[in-house]
Amino acid sequence: MQNLLCPIAKNALENPNACAIEEPSLSYAQLEEKVQQTQHYLRELLLGRYHVGVVASPSLSTILLYFAALREGLSVCMLNPKMPQQALENAIDALHLRVISAPSALPQKKERCNTTIAEEHTCTYLFTSGSSAHPKIAALSLKNHYYSALGMLSALGLTSSSRYLLSLPLHHVSGLSILYRTWMSGATLVLPKEDSFTPHRLTEDRISHLSLVSTQFIRLLEQEAPLPHLRSLLLGGSFIPQNHLEKGIERKLPLYLSYGLTEMASTVCLQNLQTGHFSCGSLLPYRELQVSKEGEIFVQGETLFKGYYDTISQEIIPHKGWFATRDIGTYHPLQGLTLQGRKDRLMISGGENIQPEEIENHIKNLPDVKQAVILSLPDPLFGEKMVAIVAGNVSFSTLSSTLSTQLPPYKVPRHYLPWPSFQESSQKISAEIRQKLRLYALKHERLQ
Repeated sequence: MQNLLCPIAKNALENPNACAIEEPSLSYAQLEEKVQQTQHYLRELLLGRYHVGVVASPSLSTILLYFAALREGLSVCMLNPKMPQQALENAIDALHLRVISAPSALPQKKERCNTTIAEEHTCTYLFTSGSSAHPKIAALSLKNHYYSALGMLSALGLTSSSRYLLSLPLHHVSGLSILYRTWMSGATLVLPKEDSFTPHRLTEDRISHLSLVSTQFIRLLEQEAPLPHLRSLLLGGSFIPQNHLEKGIERKLPLYLSYGLTEMASTVCLQNLQTGHFSCGSLLPYRELQVSKEGEIFVQGETLFKGYYDTISQEIIPHKGWFATRDIGTYHPLQGLTLQGRKDRLMISGGENIQPEEIENHIKNLPDVKQAVILSLPDPLFGEKMVAIVAGNVSFSTLSSTLSTQLPPYKVPRHYLPWPSFQESSQKISAEIRQKLRLYALKHERLQ
């Protein structure tokens, strides 16, 4: 098993005085010293514990804990900081996690700690929506993260002079990918501030590289101001209306449209939209892609994850061969990948994966609820919005307030409709019935 030098340590050796992170401003040598100190802290704290959990706020302390844990041979589950308490406890139980947090002061020890990580080491556990109502836990190795980043560096024009804003959450693979891309290119990572996504702040912080989901991009477009330092604006996570893309092109923004998934350690295909061709782009290095006769997209390659973690056996179930994405589309070597839809019901709203069955089960477990169906309707800001159609003697305010204690905010429906009189609520919900309910929802211009 090959060992790879941690990208922070590599830059600390080759270019120690270069800026690694802002704010606070730390050189690679200074950042490496803090990672080493955090390793000493973990040695004193954990006593060999293998699985650790980190509440993934976009902060220096989160980054230090993550890389220090990997270098100590630990596996890290990045936890959503907005997760309700019960969901957090369920995640901790599922992986038998020891949740760690940053100390008030780091140990000041001089002994040098390990700076390498085994290529096949399971670095990261990430919760991801699957085809069932229960989230799956994807296991990613260092090799997955490494080759995912390596295949993106030249495509995005990342160099040691680049400045990449940490614009996506670290409990998603897209956020973690920013760390790996930045430091594998010797660039500077810029931590977000409260107004990080305004043109004024992006210009003041001299941001050259930016990754956004649909909602963030649309809000940025609304603020018409020049972005003179921007060299790459990577878009992904959900459907983005073409009129918004065209507006970005008219403003000469360096837009790149992407297709990716957690199980492939983020981006699989990439398209420079300045070419004028609207697609999800061509296949990146270290990835493979094929489309079945039925139109389903399959992927594999160096970035393909190790497998899903099984909470019963407490082991990773290895994934071998091609991975079925459940996405439907076409691929042409010149025109690239074009998506046509999803094979199952997984919806994406504001860049977040949402499995409707999970939310339906939460609603149906409430007193006086007879039936519930979650539907996806088009939304100009979030790409898709959730509508809950509910049968039972329960108020929509009660539904919303109760779900808010059980689910992250993005999984709580903002719109509710009463069950229609033309449909029996006790029936099994078939695809045909779901389509009737969708038409019923579309007729209601004012959703409650």
